[in-house]
Amino acid sequence: MNWSNPLKLLIANIRVMLDEFVIIEILPGKLYQSSTLTKKGIEKARNAGVNFVIDVEGSFDRYDKKLFELYIHWPFTDGRKLPDTRRLISLTDFAAYQLQEKDCICLAHCGRCNNRSGLINASILTALGHCGKDAVKLIQSKRPTALSNNTFRTWIERQQPFFNPVII
Repeated sequence: MNWSNPLKLLIANIRVMLDEFVIIEILPGKLYQSSTLTKKGIEKARNAGVNFVIDVEGSFDRYDKKLFELYIHWPFTDGRKLPDTRRLISLTDFAAYQLQEKDCICLAHCGRCNNRSGLINASILTALGHCGKDAVKLIQSKRPTALSNNTFRTWIERQQPFFNPVII
């Protein structure tokens, strides 16, 4: 999706801010994306079977992290600079392994359910065999405001499917 129209992006983000919690199913029953976890959000995540959370917000969730089997906190900013791509790929390879081999159900979340969680999930999708452009299209089909950050989206779109022999 082309976010060259800042008014369209602003309106989409205002809609997100008016919602208390947003959870989007990216891969049916396996991969989710959400905004900041709230009490209501944790309940929805648990009802979806989520047992693995990747939190890329700047502060720890205020609610009990022990509710999930795996909880990774790796904060980075939504800006013009990518996070450390080696760490990003390592984290998302680990997440893809957990999805395939350990039957985990993963939720990546950031503040507004747009760019940081979208970057994590798109990278997970490439580790599962999707090309970057298809990963972006899939996430944006579920969450149109996702990956509006040109730096994040461009980096993902250039990614080729990465088949990790441990994952396959």
